[in-house]
Amino acid sequence: MIDDEDIVRYTAIKILQMCGYEVISAATGKEALDLFKENNASISCVIVDFFLPDINGFEVFTELQKINPNTKVILNSAMQNHPKIIEAMKHGFYDFLPKPFTIESLSEIVAKATKEP
Repeated sequence: MIDDEDIVRYTAIKILQMCGYEVISAATGKEALDLFKENNASISCVIVDFFLPDINGFEVFTELQKINPNTKVILNSAMQNHPKIIEAMKHGFYDFLPKPFTIESLSEIVAKATKEP
């Protein structure tokens, strides 16, 4: 779970843990990439906020795909109609999770991503 907003990250972590997932989180893109390099064999799904303080979610996605192109990456943002997000979604993200998300929307999208080969 990659999001620079502490409350969003904390909420997502708690929801996903209640659903039985192990969660690794990061507040910046660079922190996330470092964690992914160390743990990518055990990561089946990544949720990344588009607007991060260092590099944006599309740049994170591009780097994640270089490390492991099979990882499903879900883009997350409150601005689903932003032109940069619309363009980014054309490049292979697994899905889009709008903010604010609900327990149901978050758990459903992660369950779907982690069950597909």
